[in-house]
Amino acid sequence: MNRTMQQIVFLILLLASTLTFAGSIAEYVNVADPKTYITLETQPDRFVLIDVASNAIICSPKDKFICFETAGFQFAVPYDLSDSATWTFKGINYKVSKKLKSPIMGKDGPFWLIEQSGEHTLWFVYSKISGLIMLGGLGQPGGAIFMLVQSCGFGASVNCSQ
Repeated sequence: MNRTMQQIVFLILLLASTLTFAGSIAEYVNVADPKTYITLETQPDRFVLIDVASNAIICSPKDKFICFETAGFQFAVPYDLSDSATWTFKGINYKVSKKLKSPIMGKDGPFWLIEQSGEHTLWFVYSKISGLIMLGGLGQPGGAIFMLVQSCGFGASVNCSQ
């Protein structure tokens, strides 16, 4: 079995064997290197890359955004997200580059492909029900792609089913 096929099999096994997402932890695995993962936790609010944790700031439900930020990395999406939205959060520009209607990772759409431009250019796939389901480097050769491990990601709706 070649390396790509091994990674796909590992990812399927990992997705099938995950613990239920309780709304306080969202885990994302690097598609090309499953030993590399990101964890977003609430209570305590922190961002973990592999085994290095750093404090994170999570937006309050009273804010206009669903967001987290940590040293050198942030994600923000407005509660009133629309198909052609652009916004700025703490000096970083975001825009919806495409609305996706096809299922992704067994989840029904719609999904929004969001581009972030700032110090680092990143992209995110977000659903109002499932939350943040994918993220990665945009325009960077070999940029990592991280996929959600659980059914419900960061910023998922209370209607997201496990």
